[in-house]
Amino acid sequence: MTERAATARGGAKPAITISEVAARAGVSTATVSRVLAGSERVAEATRTKVLGVIESTDYRPSGVARSLRLKSTSVIGLIVTDIQNPFYPEIVRGAEDTAINSGRSTILCNASNDLERELAYFNLLLDQRVDGLIIASSELVRRHLDLLRSLSIPVVIANHEYIEPGIPVISTPEETMGYLAAEHLIEAGYDPLIYVGGPDEGLTVAPRYEGFKKRAGEKEVMLIPGDGTLESGLRIGKQLGISPRGRLGIAAHNDLTAIGLLRSLLSEGIEVPEDVGLVGCDDIPLASVVTPSLTTIRQDQYEMGCLAMETMHQQLIGNPVKDDQLMTVELIARESTRTENLGEGLLHGE
Repeated sequence: MTERAATARGGAKPAITISEVAARAGVSTATVSRVLAGSERVAEATRTKVLGVIESTDYRPSGVARSLRLKSTSVIGLIVTDIQNPFYPEIVRGAEDTAINSGRSTILCNASNDLERELAYFNLLLDQRVDGLIIASSELVRRHLDLLRSLSIPVVIANHEYIEPGIPVISTPEETMGYLAAEHLIEAGYDPLIYVGGPDEGLTVAPRYEGFKKRAGEKEVMLIPGDGTLESGLRIGKQLGISPRGRLGIAAHNDLTAIGLLRSLLSEGIEVPEDVGLVGCDDIPLASVVTPSLTTIRQDQYEMGCLAMETMHQQLIGNPVKDDQLMTVELIARESTRTENLGEGLLHGE
Protein backbone atom coordinates (compact mmCIF):
# COMPACT_ATOMS: atom_id res chain seq x y z
CA MET A 1 0.00 0.00 0.00
CA THR A 2 1.38 3.44 -0.90
CA GLU A 3 1.58 6.19 1.70
CA ARG A 4 -1.01 8.11 -0.32
CA ALA A 5 -3.47 5.22 0.03
CA ALA A 6 -2.74 4.92 3.72
CA THR A 7 -3.47 8.59 4.20
CA ALA A 8 -6.73 8.26 2.30
CA ARG A 9 -7.83 5.55 4.80
CA GLY A 10 -7.42 7.94 7.67
CA GLY A 11 -4.68 9.64 9.62
CA ALA A 12 -2.24 12.25 8.39
CA LYS A 13 1.30 11.13 7.66
CA PRO A 14 4.31 13.23 8.62
CA ALA A 15 5.77 15.35 5.84
CA ILE A 16 8.53 13.55 3.96
CA THR A 17 11.83 15.34 3.42
CA ILE A 18 14.01 15.58 0.36
CA SER A 19 16.58 13.41 2.16
CA GLU A 20 14.02 10.63 2.55
CA VAL A 21 13.07 10.88 -1.12
CA ALA A 22 16.75 10.58 -2.03
CA ALA A 23 17.25 7.58 0.26
CA ARG A 24 14.21 5.72 -1.12
CA ALA A 25 15.29 6.40 -4.69
CA GLY A 26 18.89 5.50 -3.94
CA VAL A 27 20.26 8.82 -5.16
CA SER A 28 21.73 11.98 -3.65
CA THR A 29 19.64 14.96 -2.54
CA ALA A 30 21.38 16.98 -5.28
CA THR A 31 19.97 14.57 -7.86
CA VAL A 32 16.46 14.96 -6.43
CA SER A 33 16.86 18.74 -6.62
CA ARG A 34 17.96 18.50 -10.25
CA VAL A 35 14.90 16.36 -11.07
CA LEU A 36 12.59 18.90 -9.39
CA ALA A 37 14.26 21.73 -11.31
CA GLY A 38 13.82 19.88 -14.62
CA SER A 39 17.55 19.65 -15.22
CA GLU A 40 18.70 17.70 -18.26
CA ARG A 41 21.74 16.47 -16.30
CA VAL A 42 19.80 13.45 -14.99
CA ALA A 43 19.58 10.02 -16.65
CA GLU A 44 16.06 9.14 -17.74
CA ALA A 45 15.99 5.96 -15.62
CA THR A 46 17.05 7.92 -12.55
CA ARG A 47 14.48 10.64 -13.25
CA THR A 48 11.75 8.01 -13.53
CA LYS A 49 12.80 6.41 -10.22
CA VAL A 50 12.84 9.73 -8.35
CA LEU A 51 9.50 10.82 -9.78
CA GLY A 52 8.04 7.47 -8.78
CA VAL A 53 9.07 8.01 -5.16
CA ILE A 54 7.69 11.57 -5.22
CA GLU A 55 4.38 10.32 -6.66
CA SER A 56 4.00 7.54 -4.09
CA THR A 57 4.83 9.75 -1.09
CA ASP A 58 3.16 13.02 -2.14
CA TYR A 59 6.44 14.81 -1.44
CA ARG A 60 6.06 18.58 -1.69
CA PRO A 61 9.27 20.61 -2.00
CA SER A 62 9.68 23.58 0.31
CA GLY A 63 8.28 26.68 -1.36
CA VAL A 64 10.59 28.87 0.72
CA ALA A 65 13.67 26.89 -0.24
CA ARG A 66 12.66 26.88 -3.88
CA SER A 67 12.03 30.63 -3.91
CA LEU A 68 15.41 31.29 -2.32
CA ARG A 69 17.09 29.15 -4.95
CA LEU A 70 15.22 30.68 -7.86
CA LYS A 71 15.08 34.20 -6.31
CA SER A 72 11.38 34.29 -7.18
CA THR A 73 8.17 33.17 -5.50
CA SER A 74 5.88 33.77 -8.51
CA VAL A 75 3.55 35.47 -6.02
CA ILE A 76 2.24 39.05 -6.30
CA GLY A 77 0.87 40.95 -3.31
CA LEU A 78 -2.42 42.75 -3.99
CA ILE A 79 -3.67 45.34 -1.50
CA VAL A 80 -7.13 46.93 -1.88
CA THR A 81 -8.90 49.62 0.13
CA ASP A 82 -12.02 47.70 1.15
CA ILE A 83 -13.13 44.40 -0.34
CA GLN A 84 -16.72 45.11 0.80
CA ASN A 85 -16.88 47.94 -1.71
CA PRO A 86 -18.26 46.37 -4.93
CA PHE A 87 -15.74 48.37 -6.95
CA TYR A 88 -12.78 46.25 -5.85
CA PRO A 89 -13.75 42.59 -6.41
CA GLU A 90 -13.65 43.06 -10.18
CA ILE A 91 -10.16 44.57 -9.95
CA VAL A 92 -9.10 41.56 -7.90
CA ARG A 93 -10.68 39.11 -10.35
CA GLY A 94 -8.96 40.71 -13.33
CA ALA A 95 -5.60 40.71 -11.55
CA GLU A 96 -5.94 37.09 -10.44
CA ASP A 97 -7.04 35.85 -13.87
CA THR A 98 -4.07 37.55 -15.50
CA ALA A 99 -1.69 36.27 -12.84
CA ILE A 100 -2.80 32.68 -13.40
CA ASN A 101 -2.33 33.06 -17.16
CA SER A 102 1.28 34.12 -16.55
CA GLY A 103 2.01 31.30 -14.09
CA ARG A 104 1.72 33.42 -10.96
CA SER A 105 -0.55 33.62 -7.94
CA THR A 106 -1.66 36.44 -5.66
CA ILE A 107 -1.94 37.16 -1.96
CA LEU A 108 -4.94 39.44 -1.38
CA CYS A 109 -4.85 41.92 1.51
CA ASN A 110 -7.86 44.02 2.55
CA ALA A 111 -6.43 47.21 4.07
CA SER A 112 -9.79 48.65 5.26
CA ASN A 113 -8.31 52.16 5.44
CA ASP A 114 -6.53 51.12 8.63
CA LEU A 115 -2.97 52.40 9.11
CA GLU A 116 -1.83 49.58 11.39
CA ARG A 117 -3.31 46.94 9.11
CA GLU A 118 -1.62 48.51 6.08
CA LEU A 119 1.79 48.38 7.76
CA ALA A 120 1.18 44.81 8.93
CA TYR A 121 0.33 43.74 5.39
CA PHE A 122 3.43 45.43 3.99
CA ASN A 123 5.56 43.49 6.47
CA LEU A 124 3.71 40.24 5.75
CA LEU A 125 4.09 40.51 1.99
CA LEU A 126 7.75 41.47 2.17
CA ASP A 127 8.41 38.61 4.60
CA GLN A 128 6.73 36.28 2.11
CA ARG A 129 9.18 37.57 -0.52
CA VAL A 130 6.50 38.44 -3.05
CA ASP A 131 7.86 39.33 -6.47
CA GLY A 132 5.90 42.59 -6.64
CA LEU A 133 3.08 44.68 -5.16
CA ILE A 134 -0.12 45.96 -6.75
CA ILE A 135 -1.83 48.69 -4.72
CA ALA A 136 -5.47 49.63 -5.35
CA SER A 137 -5.90 52.15 -2.56
CA SER A 138 -5.39 55.89 -2.96
CA GLU A 139 -5.31 56.44 0.80
CA LEU A 140 -2.60 53.82 1.28
CA VAL A 141 -0.51 55.33 -1.53
CA ARG A 142 -0.79 58.77 0.05
CA ARG A 143 0.22 57.54 3.49
CA HIS A 144 3.07 55.26 2.39
CA LEU A 145 4.45 56.81 -0.78
CA ASP A 146 7.97 57.11 0.67
CA LEU A 147 7.91 53.41 1.57
CA LEU A 148 6.70 52.44 -1.91
CA ARG A 149 9.53 54.48 -3.44
CA SER A 150 12.09 52.63 -1.33
CA LEU A 151 11.04 49.06 -2.18
CA SER A 152 13.41 46.91 -4.22
CA ILE A 153 10.53 45.00 -5.86
CA PRO A 154 8.26 46.33 -8.64
CA VAL A 155 5.15 48.29 -7.60
CA VAL A 156 2.07 48.99 -9.72
CA ILE A 157 -0.69 51.32 -8.54
CA ALA A 158 -4.27 50.96 -9.78
CA ASN A 159 -7.19 53.42 -9.62
CA HIS A 160 -5.03 56.43 -8.87
CA GLU A 161 -3.61 59.50 -10.51
CA TYR A 162 -0.15 59.54 -12.04
CA ILE A 163 2.50 60.12 -9.37
CA GLU A 164 6.01 60.18 -10.78
CA PRO A 165 8.33 58.30 -13.15
CA GLY A 166 9.31 54.85 -11.98
CA ILE A 167 6.02 53.83 -10.37
CA PRO A 168 3.56 52.64 -13.05
CA VAL A 169 -0.02 53.77 -12.49
CA ILE A 170 -3.25 52.51 -14.04
CA SER A 171 -5.30 55.68 -13.80
CA THR A 172 -8.77 56.86 -14.69
CA PRO A 173 -9.56 60.31 -16.15
CA GLU A 174 -11.13 61.54 -12.92
CA GLU A 175 -11.86 65.04 -14.21
CA THR A 176 -13.53 63.60 -17.32
CA MET A 177 -15.82 61.50 -15.15
CA GLY A 178 -17.08 64.60 -13.34
CA TYR A 179 -17.36 66.50 -16.60
CA LEU A 180 -19.50 63.79 -18.23
CA ALA A 181 -21.81 63.63 -15.21
CA ALA A 182 -22.44 67.38 -15.27
CA GLU A 183 -22.89 67.44 -19.03
CA HIS A 184 -25.55 64.74 -18.92
CA LEU A 185 -27.49 66.42 -16.10
CA ILE A 186 -27.38 69.80 -17.82
CA GLU A 187 -28.47 68.42 -21.18
CA ALA A 188 -31.33 66.58 -19.45
CA GLY A 189 -32.55 69.91 -18.03
CA TYR A 190 -31.70 69.54 -14.35
CA ASP A 191 -30.98 72.68 -12.34
CA PRO A 192 -29.57 73.44 -9.78
CA LEU A 193 -26.67 70.98 -9.54
CA ILE A 194 -25.23 69.14 -6.55
CA TYR A 195 -22.03 67.15 -6.29
CA VAL A 196 -21.68 64.66 -3.42
CA GLY A 197 -18.01 64.05 -2.69
CA GLY A 198 -16.09 60.97 -1.60
CA PRO A 199 -13.74 60.36 1.35
CA ASP A 200 -12.21 63.60 2.62
CA GLU A 201 -8.72 62.14 2.45
CA GLY A 202 -9.13 60.58 -1.01
CA LEU A 203 -6.83 61.98 -3.65
CA THR A 204 -9.33 61.18 -6.43
CA VAL A 205 -12.18 63.32 -5.09
CA ALA A 206 -11.04 66.78 -6.16
CA PRO A 207 -10.49 66.04 -9.88
CA ARG A 208 -14.04 64.65 -10.29
CA TYR A 209 -15.49 67.69 -8.58
CA GLU A 210 -13.32 70.02 -10.63
CA GLY A 211 -14.48 68.35 -13.84
CA PHE A 212 -18.08 68.67 -12.70
CA LYS A 213 -17.65 72.40 -11.98
CA LYS A 214 -15.84 72.98 -15.26
CA ARG A 215 -18.78 71.68 -17.30
CA ALA A 216 -21.29 73.49 -15.08
CA GLY A 217 -19.67 76.79 -16.03
CA GLU A 218 -21.68 79.66 -14.60
CA LYS A 219 -24.28 77.39 -13.05
CA GLU A 220 -24.25 77.16 -9.28
CA VAL A 221 -22.87 73.89 -7.91
CA MET A 222 -23.42 72.85 -4.31
CA LEU A 223 -20.72 70.56 -2.90
CA ILE A 224 -21.88 68.17 -0.18
CA PRO A 225 -19.09 66.24 1.59
CA GLY A 226 -19.46 62.46 1.67
CA ASP A 227 -17.33 59.44 2.43
CA GLY A 228 -18.06 57.19 -0.52
CA THR A 229 -20.31 54.81 1.43
CA LEU A 230 -23.91 53.67 1.05
CA GLU A 231 -24.65 55.10 4.49
CA SER A 232 -23.51 58.61 3.54
CA GLY A 233 -25.84 58.51 0.55
CA LEU A 234 -28.76 57.49 2.76
CA ARG A 235 -28.01 60.31 5.18
CA ILE A 236 -27.55 63.00 2.54
CA GLY A 237 -30.64 61.88 0.63
CA LYS A 238 -32.75 62.27 3.76
CA GLN A 239 -31.41 65.79 4.26
CA LEU A 240 -32.19 66.75 0.67
CA GLY A 241 -35.64 65.23 0.91
CA ILE A 242 -36.83 67.79 3.44
CA SER A 243 -35.42 70.78 1.57
CA PRO A 244 -37.15 71.59 -1.75
CA ARG A 245 -34.70 73.19 -4.15
CA GLY A 246 -36.03 72.71 -7.65
CA ARG A 247 -35.41 69.93 -10.13
CA LEU A 248 -32.10 68.81 -8.75
CA GLY A 249 -29.33 67.25 -10.73
CA ILE A 250 -27.12 65.23 -8.40
CA ALA A 251 -23.82 63.52 -9.19
CA ALA A 252 -22.23 61.28 -6.58
CA HIS A 253 -18.56 60.37 -6.18
CA ASN A 254 -19.41 56.70 -6.67
CA ASP A 255 -22.30 54.33 -7.27
CA LEU A 256 -22.55 53.21 -3.64
CA THR A 257 -23.28 56.75 -2.50
CA ALA A 258 -25.65 57.28 -5.42
CA ILE A 259 -27.60 54.11 -4.55
CA GLY A 260 -27.89 55.31 -0.94
CA LEU A 261 -29.18 58.65 -2.23
CA LEU A 262 -31.67 56.90 -4.48
CA ARG A 263 -33.08 54.76 -1.68
CA SER A 264 -33.39 57.71 0.68
CA LEU A 265 -34.96 60.08 -1.84
CA LEU A 266 -37.55 57.53 -2.88
CA SER A 267 -38.44 56.87 0.76
CA GLU A 268 -39.09 60.60 1.14
CA GLY A 269 -41.61 60.49 -1.70
CA ILE A 270 -39.34 62.20 -4.21
CA GLU A 271 -39.62 60.98 -7.78
CA VAL A 272 -36.47 59.89 -9.61
CA PRO A 273 -35.92 60.92 -12.39
CA GLU A 274 -38.90 63.30 -12.51
CA ASP A 275 -37.95 65.48 -9.50
CA VAL A 276 -34.29 64.55 -9.19
CA GLY A 277 -31.79 63.33 -11.74
CA LEU A 278 -29.08 61.12 -10.27
CA VAL A 279 -25.71 60.07 -11.72
CA GLY A 280 -23.15 57.77 -10.08
CA CYS A 281 -19.62 56.78 -10.98
CA ASP A 282 -17.96 53.37 -11.63
CA ASP A 283 -20.87 51.19 -12.90
CA ILE A 284 -20.69 48.53 -10.20
CA PRO A 285 -22.98 45.50 -10.76
CA LEU A 286 -25.67 46.92 -8.44
CA ALA A 287 -26.07 50.02 -10.61
CA SER A 288 -28.00 48.20 -13.32
CA VAL A 289 -30.35 46.25 -11.00
CA VAL A 290 -31.63 48.91 -8.58
CA THR A 291 -34.98 50.51 -9.37
CA PRO A 292 -34.84 52.88 -11.11
CA SER A 293 -31.57 51.70 -12.63
CA LEU A 294 -28.68 54.09 -12.10
CA THR A 295 -27.17 56.34 -14.73
CA THR A 296 -23.43 56.22 -14.16
CA ILE A 297 -19.97 56.84 -15.57
CA ARG A 298 -18.51 53.45 -16.41
CA GLN A 299 -14.92 52.43 -15.91
CA ASP A 300 -13.95 48.80 -16.47
CA GLN A 301 -12.66 47.54 -13.13
CA TYR A 302 -11.91 44.04 -14.45
CA GLU A 303 -9.78 45.46 -17.26
CA MET A 304 -8.03 47.69 -14.73
CA GLY A 305 -7.03 44.62 -12.71
CA CYS A 306 -5.88 42.81 -15.85
CA LEU A 307 -3.80 45.77 -16.98
CA ALA A 308 -2.23 46.20 -13.53
CA MET A 309 -1.13 42.57 -13.42
CA GLU A 310 0.06 42.56 -17.03
CA THR A 311 2.12 45.67 -16.27
CA MET A 312 3.61 43.84 -13.29
CA HIS A 313 4.38 40.81 -15.47
CA GLN A 314 6.16 42.94 -18.06
CA GLN A 315 8.32 44.53 -15.37
CA LEU A 316 9.24 41.15 -13.92
CA ILE A 317 10.42 39.81 -17.28
CA GLY A 318 12.45 42.94 -17.90
CA ASN A 319 10.30 44.72 -20.49
CA PRO A 320 9.74 48.50 -20.39
CA VAL A 321 6.29 49.72 -19.27
CA LYS A 322 4.48 53.05 -19.41
CA ASP A 323 4.42 55.04 -16.19
CA ASP A 324 0.86 56.23 -16.77
CA GLN A 325 -1.80 54.13 -18.52
CA LEU A 326 -5.17 55.82 -18.75
CA MET A 327 -8.41 53.86 -18.69
CA THR A 328 -11.36 54.91 -20.85
CA VAL A 329 -14.69 55.95 -19.36
CA GLU A 330 -18.19 56.41 -20.78
CA LEU A 331 -21.58 57.59 -19.60
CA ILE A 332 -24.21 54.84 -19.30
CA ALA A 333 -27.67 56.47 -19.36
CA ARG A 334 -30.30 54.55 -17.41
CA GLU A 335 -33.57 55.27 -15.62
CA SER A 336 -32.34 57.62 -12.87
CA THR A 337 -32.09 60.51 -15.34
CA ARG A 338 -34.39 61.78 -18.10
CA THR A 339 -33.16 62.59 -21.54
CA GLU A 340 -35.68 65.32 -22.30
CA ASN A 341 -35.71 68.81 -20.82
CA LEU A 342 -37.78 68.77 -17.61
CA GLY A 343 -38.67 72.42 -17.36
CA GLU A 344 -39.29 74.29 -14.10
CA GLY A 345 -40.62 72.92 -10.83
CA LEU A 346 -40.00 72.28 -7.17
CA LEU A 347 -38.41 69.17 -5.72
CA HIS A 348 -41.71 67.89 -4.39
CA GLY A 349 -43.61 68.67 -7.57
CA GLU A 350 -45.61 71.58 -8.96
